[in-house]
Amino acid sequence: MKKKSKSFLVLKGSRKTVYLIKRIRKIFPNSKIILVDKSKNCFAKKYSDEFINTDSENFRKIRKYINFKNLFMCITRSSGPSTIIAIKINSIIGFQSSNYQLIKNTISKMQLSQFCKKNKMEYIKTNLIKKSSKLNYPIIIKSDIEKRGKINVFLIKNKKNFSKNYKISRILSFNKKVISQEYIEGFDITVCGYTDDKNKFIFKRFYKEMNRFSENGSIIHEGFNLINFFKKKKYFKLIKNDINKVINKFQLKLAPFNFNFRIMKSQKKIYLNELNLFFGGENLMENDYDLITPYLKLIKRLS
Repeated sequence: MKKKSKSFLVLKGSRKTVYLIKRIRKIFPNSKIILVDKSKNCFAKKYSDEFINTDSENFRKIRKYINFKNLFMCITRSSGPSTIIAIKINSIIGFQSSNYQLIKNTISKMQLSQFCKKNKMEYIKTNLIKKSSKLNYPIIIKSDIEKRGKINVFLIKNKKNFSKNYKISRILSFNKKVISQEYIEGFDITVCGYTDDKNKFIFKRFYKEMNRFSENGSIIHEGFNLINFFKKKKYFKLIKNDINKVINKFQLKLAPFNFNFRIMKSQKKIYLNELNLFFGGENLMENDYDLITPYLKLIKRLS
């Protein structure tokens, strides 16, 4: 007997979405892919079974075209508003439950800082700023809710480079807000994984990000170095404790998580710098580790 196909609603149809669609079809061979994107010529369109030409960052428009009752799950490779909409849809169809309002708030880096403070986690001093704000240099500025990672981040050493870089950060911010953060000497760690059906975080990858700043303050990302024996690192316990606090508060089962931590040079303190509910950017899936396949296999085993 032919198994009933499962319908996956996929938000955004960029080139990297093709990788996601191919993995869905491999793990769920009879699946139906419904793709939503506001561009009629999006790259992943030809890989879908049904294409909806509307804004994937607008819940009302999506609901107008989609019968949620027929969906198995909603998924995306994007961060930001599309991720939040996917979580909302998954809650409506019964795939997931979560502390939705808290999750929605913490895509803002300003709100994430407040979350850390409230939950007794180390946090980077963060403020919403304007072009006229008086700042103490050196300082980091970035988009509050970023449209694209890395290129919205700047190290400002003096007033000379502030205005131009502030404008870029604002343009690349979904809510048109810019934040400043205290500059902390150290390095960045990215942690990738997902939660299981018991709301336990499954650690899959630890990376040291190879970042430096140019003369004009823009960030130069030179890739990721895999950390194989991450549990032996003296900062691992601190990272694990912070991740568990987030997981316990979010109550979001069967979801991918991508954490970025700033590690103080002495490694005595760690700071949750970014939190994204997606599989990771910068072609991590394509170039190093396929996080999507074990995640989908878990979902298939539980369905």
